[in-house]
Amino acid sequence: MRFVLGFIIFAIGMAFMQLISGGMDIRVIGVLADAPTLIGIVAAILAVTVATGQMGIFLAAIKSLFTKNSNLSADDAAKAAELFKLLRKTTFAAGVLIALTALVLMLGNLQDINMLAANTALALLGIYYAVAINLIIFNPIIAILQRHQK
Repeated sequence: MRFVLGFIIFAIGMAFMQLISGGMDIRVIGVLADAPTLIGIVAAILAVTVATGQMGIFLAAIKSLFTKNSNLSADDAAKAAELFKLLRKTTFAAGVLIALTALVLMLGNLQDINMLAANTALALLGIYYAVAINLIIFNPIIAILQRHQK
């Protein structure tokens, strides 16, 4: 429940930031929505989870977050916390890599200078998504798993 509450508080804070930074415009939601970037970051997370052979511990940790009586042992919670720390680093690296790739592609194709600002904003979404995923998903999961170790 705390996990959902934290997400709601974060969303309210983001909306408040938009409000005080120049008004709330419905088009902002469209600017922040970029499925290929999000899919790339999620793919990197899943690739690292599978490559390290820890998909079972990943799924058990996710399941333990949504059940009242978790059967996750302290040792498994410690392993899961380390996995999510690795995924936090992976997410940021994938976001930066996606953003840099998008910037290189954008700068290599400057046909319409009027689209420069919009394309730059779109290119930077990789970093935005990575930071948001780390703040509202991975950091709380790591904190919960570390508490579960004790």
